[in-house]
Amino acid sequence: MPDPTSKLRFPYEPTVYPFVSNDPLTAKPVGAGPVAEGGAYLSIQVGLGQFMNPADLYLIYSIPGDSDKLYFTNSDYSVAAYSLDEVVRLMEENRLPEGIEPWKKGITGPVNEIILNSIPASELGPVRMSITFWRLPPGIWTAIICGVPLSI
Repeated sequence: MPDPTSKLRFPYEPTVYPFVSNDPLTAKPVGAGPVAEGGAYLSIQVGLGQFMNPADLYLIYSIPGDSDKLYFTNSDYSVAAYSLDEVVRLMEENRLPEGIEPWKKGITGPVNEIILNSIPASELGPVRMSITFWRLPPGIWTAIICGVPLSI
């Protein structure tokens, strides 16, 4: 996948599995598992091909009931909450809040990882969330941003 030259946004409807493509217009890097087609289980899987240059990857969740927060997945798969307003404000200054780390740092791919596996949707209750993936070349504030709205 080529490096982004600006902030590019590619929202798409949930899919069961990620779709790997070198074209950001057709790539669907985050799959939601069976729940994407009305199934009973949520599984979050990220699939990406090779990058032309090293990239930092960020995996972010947002929940409408807690819309003033973004939840960043850390490299150890823990999740940390940050103020949406602070993230947006600092990104305009080409930086992120202190403590945010990439989920994957300086990688060239490919990536095929299951983040959550077979979580019963019945245990989650009714949930609406957005799963967002950011790809940033290290130190460069251009991004490919893919968002997946998901209702359970």
